[in-house]
Amino acid sequence: MDVDPGPVYHLGFVKFDNVSDQMRTLLMHYWQMMSGDVFDESYVSQFLVRAQQQDPVLRRSLVGVKTSFDANADPQTHTVNLVIRLSR
Repeated sequence: MDVDPGPVYHLGFVKFDNVSDQMRTLLMHYWQMMSGDVFDESYVSQFLVRAQQQDPVLRRSLVGVKTSFDANADPQTHTVNLVIRLSR
């Protein structure tokens, strides 16, 4: 049996919505998947857990915050643009 996994998608951009400029800078400091890297949805889903483990200020700031994300894939360019939303 031959299995075709399909095309590999790469990260286009990541954007954090509903956060202050200071919080955005802090989150981007811990974000390790760079534009052009192979997109890994499991990285996205675990990102805030890992970042909060590394930074006590981030851990306190995100108490009670809900996170959602939209991963918008472009089949022409094989890129994924990511918008991460934080809300209380």
